[in-house]
Amino acid sequence: MVERIWTIKTIQDLVDQYAVEDDPNKRKLLADQIAELALPYNFVTPLTPLVLVNRGTGQHADPTRFPLPTVVHSGAILDALKYALEGLDPDGTGMC
Repeated sequence: MVERIWTIKTIQDLVDQYAVEDDPNKRKLLADQIAELALPYNFVTPLTPLVLVNRGTGQHADPTRFPLPTVVHSGAILDALKYALEGLDPDGTGMC
């Protein structure tokens, strides 16, 4: 149980870092870390898929027949804030 809680909190922290990271290489590393932690526990994150499987046949369900889940995390708020602040600081000096 403690391991699952640690994993959830770690994933939340990584997702928040991913949301504000600009470097594509660092974002890829963060996404890989998130997937590596989430998949063994079957956690759905903004960066890992939800796969529906028919228990009777074991076949994957047709994803076009089901709406995708909406996942909101604090990183979405940080992204919105970051873009709003960039509009106030067009030259990137940090001085609004």
